[in-house]
Amino acid sequence: IGYCLRASAKMRLGKWAEARADIDLIARARPATPEVYIVRGAWNQAHYRLHEALDDYAKAISLNPRLREPYLRRSLIHYFQGKLN
Repeated sequence: IGYCLRASAKMRLGKWAEARADIDLIARARPATPEVYIVRGAWNQAHYRLHEALDDYAKAISLNPRLREPYLRRSLIHYFQGKLN
């Protein structure tokens, strides 16, 4: 989780490449951690890779359906794509 927080901080600072390196590192080390997919989804969303972001949020939900953030982020993508009324 520490690398997820660090990656989130780097994204806020605009250090996108460094953030992605942290995300990739933790994704390889702990692939069953839903927070990894939430952070990677946010990275993908910020880079307009919406299909990949949706896949990441779906993976986070499959790992822990009780987390609210991936549902919220997924719904925001759908909203801005005009898929929600």
